[in-house]
Parts: sequence; structure tokens; C-alpha cells
Amino acid sequence: METVRTGAAKLFGGSGTKRTRANSTSTTGSTAAGGAGGSGEGTSSGTGPLNAQQRTFAQATASSVPAKRSGPSAPAFPRPSLRRGPAEFQHEDYASMERPAPPTAAPNTLYMDLRQATLTPEAILAAAFSVLGKLVLGFQFFAAQKALALTFASSEAVLHYRNKTLGEDGPLLYPAPPKPADLIRLTLQGVPYWNRAGILTELPRLLSSFGELVFLAPMVTADGWLSDQWHATIRRKEGVTDLPPDQILLCGVPVIVDVPGQRRYCRHCASSKHYKNTCRQWQRQRSRQAQADREKALHDADLQQQKQPTNSSTSNPNTSTSDTTSTNTTKTTAPDTTSRQQPPRQPVHQSQVSNQELWTEQSNPPPDDQESAFNDAMDTDRQPDRASQVRAAQAVLTNSDNHDPSTVAAACAFLTAAYAEAGGAQQ
Repeated sequence: METVRTGAAKLFGGSGTKRTRANSTSTTGSTAAGGAGGSGEGTSSGTGPLNAQQRTFAQATASSVPAKRSGPSAPAFPRPSLRRGPAEFQHEDYASMERPAPPTAAPNTLYMDLRQATLTPEAILAAAFSVLGKLVLGFQFFAAQKALALTFASSEAVLHYRNKTLGEDGPLLYPAPPKPADLIRLTLQGVPYWNRAGILTELPRLLSSFGELVFLAPMVTADGWLSDQWHATIRRKEGVTDLPPDQILLCGVPVIVDVPGQRRYCRHCASSKHYKNTCRQWQRQRSRQAQADREKALHDADLQQQKQPTNSSTSNPNTSTSDTTSTNTTKTTAPDTTSRQQPPRQPVHQSQVSNQELWTEQSNPPPDDQESAFNDAMDTDRQPDRASQVRAAQAVLTNSDNHDPSTVAAACAFLTAAYAEAGGAQQ
């Protein structure tokens, strides 16, 4: 082997001896002094840093730039670590209430709770098959509830394995409770832990209007000292959806009642509602609300622009001129100085199309004699008499499906005003 290595070194150049990582150098001069084979081996190994010409800008500045934080910085004054202590009160059926039992249509079903399991569901199924074998027909996996449901082949097998563990330390096989329980978990802050008897007496009474207290346990330190934070679980009554108040008076001490995932009481504002400008949570809520208001205002402006009335006679000057000429040749009317002055026309945001093109785009085009009748009659530039305006408005209302809603509304308002003026003149 040594002879082959020496021959390869003579063929490709180099000393023929294998260099270790400790003997490799990082400077250009030393690698160059080692010959052609030494320089090629030094650059290809990648053990030493790159030269100034080979280093990228990110590599050159990596030593001077501090590393980015991988997560949020630690709190300046951290709270002590707590764990759930032994239960002070627990309902006799709390285990069956608390265990997940998702509904299923399969008969002869027993469940396994995997929330505290260290094995994967596949490993648990393999271990269960070694014990149950052909007694089980199949399974159902509920990822959200972290539970497995095993469907047994007979009711006798269900009765045999009901409320029993698989082996000595396996998961428990339990049936679904006869009636599902609606459990609500609460976190109590400021509990008077020095008065246990008073807590067990008054807390069920305070929560009785919302549900039945089925579990109560304090949060303790690693050595077992009690804290003023306790966990409580209530079973809701049928038809009751309200939550307990965010603050109760327990043994003469105000206690904050929080729901996991919700902050119903602000300690900074000392109230159920935020009102202090220095409250960070209130600042975030106002910022989100302001952003939502701005987005809604932009959305409403876009809708208003899209719903603006379109007047095709002003969009095409040539068509408007021809329509005016043809109307004046067929109608010889005197101007009515008593007619009301119409408001100025709104700007048109539609492509330049003629009246005939607009009518052909509609599903029910109006007759030729009624085309743009109200627009021509109400045009303030020509100022027809009141009788022509009334006839044009009546024609628009008669064929309201073929006109723009804004035009129909204007015709209706015009007729109302005209009838009111006519009634006043008769009196």
C-alpha cells in the first residue's frame, strides 16, 4: 500500500506522505512552499480559512456582526417555575369526564388516551396488537383529541378489557361516558391559599350558577409551597353558555378568574376594559382597530366609485350632438323658465360608448322612441317644457328595468315635485 501511494505521488506530484489536519497550514506562503501537490491539497480540503480574494462579504463581516437572536429575549425578572400540585377537590367521575372520547359510529369501541404518551401512535398500535390480536377489528385515530379508538369484534371482549390497561404499564382502555360533559377550565389568580377550608366552602357556591365544580388544584413550587394561582374545572349546566365573571370575591379577597387563551382582566388598567394610554395591550388593540378602519374606508371608497351613475350621453360628445340635433328637429318646445334647475351631472367613469351600444348590452333594450327619453328631456341645456319632462319621467318609470337606478330615482323625485307644484297651483 505504501508503494502504491509513493508511485501515485511521483505521478501527480507531491511528497507522497499523507498530511494530517494538524500539519495543514492556512497561510498562502506555506502552502506554496509545499509544492504543487501541497497547494492543491490545501485549497481543496477546506480546513483553513479562505484567502482575502476568495472570501465573500458575508464571511468577511461575520466576525464583526453579532449573531441574531433565535427567539424572544428572556424576561428581566422571571417568575418562579410552578407545577400542578395534588388536587384539593376532585369529582368521583372526573377521570371519565376529562378523558377524550370523540363520537364514533362504530360499536364495541374502547378508547386510549395518548396525551401523556411518550410513544408514537404507530408504536402503541403495534404493542396493542401483540396483546389483543384478532380481538380488534380496526381503529380510529383522532389527532386533535390525541386519542385512539379500538373497535372490538364482540361485546364480550369489550367487557373483558373495559377499564383495564394493556399490560402492566400500558395505556388504559376506557369506554365513552354515557353523557358528554362540557368542561370549562379556569385559572384563578390571587387565591387566599392560607384559608383552604374557606376556599372549598365558598368557591363551589360562587360558581354554582355557571356550573358544577369538578376539579380544583393549586400550583406549587418544586418543593411544594403553595402559590396564589390555582386551576379549577367546572362542568357547565345544560343551556348555559355564560362564563363566570372576570373577578370574584373569595373569602373576602378579590380573585381574578381567567380562561386559558383569554385575558379578561388587565392588571395594568386594574379593570376589565383597557383605558390607560400606557397599557401595551390597549395600544396594540387601538393600532389594529385603526388599521381595520383605514382598510374599510378604502374599501367603501372603491365601492362608491364603482356605483356612481353613468351617463353615456356625456361620455361621447359626437353621439350627444347627433342625439340633440335629432331631438330638436322632432320636438319644438318653448323653454320653461319656471322649471327647477337640475343639479350638475356627475363625472362619468365609463368607457366612451354610444347610447345604442349601451342599450344593446342590456338584456331587454327599450323601444327606439323611448331611448334616453328622460335624459334628453331632463337635459338642462335644451330646457324643454314641463309637459315634456313629465312625459319623459313617466316613460322612465314605465320602463324602469331598462334604466339606471339613479335615473329612475331622479325621475320619481321629479314627478313627486311636479305633482306637488301642480296641486299648489290648483289651490
